[in-house]
Amino acid sequence: MKDSKRLALLTAGPVNDMPLARLAKAVSKIGPVKAPSLGQASRTVNALKSGFAVRSIADMHAYSLYAIWAPPGQVPKLARELLDLHRDWTGRTVLLCAETLDSRDLDMFARRGADTGSITVVPVATPAKYLIEGSAEAVGRARTLLETSRASVIEIGEQQKPFYYAAEMLCSVVMLPLLEAATCSLRLAGVPLSQARPLVESLVRRSLRSHYRSGRKTWRAPSSAAARQQLDRELEALRAADPRLCRFFEESLRAALCFFEESASARPSASAAAAP
Repeated sequence: MKDSKRLALLTAGPVNDMPLARLAKAVSKIGPVKAPSLGQASRTVNALKSGFAVRSIADMHAYSLYAIWAPPGQVPKLARELLDLHRDWTGRTVLLCAETLDSRDLDMFARRGADTGSITVVPVATPAKYLIEGSAEAVGRARTLLETSRASVIEIGEQQKPFYYAAEMLCSVVMLPLLEAATCSLRLAGVPLSQARPLVESLVRRSLRSHYRSGRKTWRAPSSAAARQQLDRELEALRAADPRLCRFFEESLRAALCFFEESASARPSASAAAAP
C-alpha cells in the first residue's frame, strides 16, 4: 500500500539550502530521508527535526510522493538511483528542488507514468515565494505541500522555467551594465560617486514605478525633432569624452528600438542607426 501522506526525500548537499527547510509544516510531512551516506541522512533529519534516515532506497518503496533535493550536478545520479525503485511510476509524483533544473530533467520518470514537477525559491522575494511547475497533478501536490505552511506560491507553465531565469538574467546580467553606464555618465558630468549611485537609484525607481503602472506603454522613442537633436548632442559629447560609453549607449538604444519594434523613421539618430 502506498503512503500518500508523507514525503520521501532523496537528498545531497547542505540542508539550509533546501527549499522546504524554512517551512515547518511542510518539513513535518517528510518521512524517509536517503542521502549518499547514512550519517549524512541522519544529519539532515537532525537539522530538519523531522523524518527518519534510511540506509537503502528500497526503504522508500511504499511512498507516492518523492522529492529530490541536490546541487544540479548530482541530480542525474540520484534520479537514476530513485528511478530503479519502481518499474511503473503511475500514481506517483516526483518533485525536483534543484535551482535551474525543472520537470524536463525528470522525463525518465514521466515516461514510466509519474507526475513530475519542480519547486524553486525566488531568492529576492521577502517573504519568500516559491516557483512551481510541472504536470497538473505534480503542481497540485506541490501547492498543497507549500500552502500547508502558508507559503506564497507562483505557478508557471510546465517546463517553462527557462523564461523565469531569462527574466532574472535580464534584471541582473543585462541591467547592471546599464546602471553602471548611467553612473559613469554622471561621473563624467562631475557628480561624485557618493551622489551618483543614489541618483541612479532614484532614476531607476521612477522608471520602475512607471513600468509597474503601465508596462511597455511608458516607453517612448525620441522621435520628435527636438528629442532627436537633444540625443545627437548627448551622443556627440559622450563620443568625445568616452567612446566606449557612447558605443554602449548607441547599441542599447538600437536594441531597445528593435525590441519595441519601432519604425526606421523613429530611430534616434543617424549615428545610432549605423551598423556597429
